[in-house]
Amino acid sequence: MEKTSVAPNQLADRELIISRDFEISRNLLFEAWTDPVHLDNWWGPENFQTSTDKFDLRNGGSWHLTMNSPYGEFSNVIQYDEIISPEQIRYTLPGGLQTIVLFTAIGDNSNLLMRLIFESAAELHNAIDNYGALKSGNQTLDRLTIYLAEKHGKQIDTQLV
Repeated sequence: MEKTSVAPNQLADRELIISRDFEISRNLLFEAWTDPVHLDNWWGPENFQTSTDKFDLRNGGSWHLTMNSPYGEFSNVIQYDEIISPEQIRYTLPGGLQTIVLFTAIGDNSNLLMRLIFESAAELHNAIDNYGALKSGNQTLDRLTIYLAEKHGKQIDTQLV
């Protein structure tokens, strides 16, 4: 299964796409992204622990979170631009990084597609090369996969994540 690719469209030079199939319904997948109780259990790459300080899920709302890691503590604010339940979440990170998360039903399963849109190709390449954006994105979805499998009693092949 291909996990990640750069979009072959007009934004390809500044867009990172991460996609993952889940053996869970779109509604449950969307819930994992919209409930801080769930988010705190899987958000962030390996060895990160997230805690929610404030959560206001609505158009114009925000999520204030703290991520603890071996590298230190990082506070962050995600600004929710548009929520279309259970299809899409569009948000902006500090510095202007726009992210669109699409949730697609595939029978009883679902697909998640994350589009991270950088201001420029240079910013995209800097995020990948110097900050591990691609690796971190995949690790975050690995953690989500494991969390959902454990929560819903699914068996997963950890070699695939």
